[in-house]
Amino acid sequence: MTTQISAAELNTLIATDHALVIDTRDPQAYAEGHVPGAVNLR
Repeated sequence: MTTQISAAELNTLIATDHALVIDTRDPQAYAEGHVPGAVNLR
């Protein structure tokens, strides 16, 4: 099941430590820019 949330909802979840953002892009793309606090798994 996939749930979509808005950018504002994501910001609230991150600010309250209720979300972990996982970035699966390659390390170069991650280094060029990512959501603050995101974890890169590659």
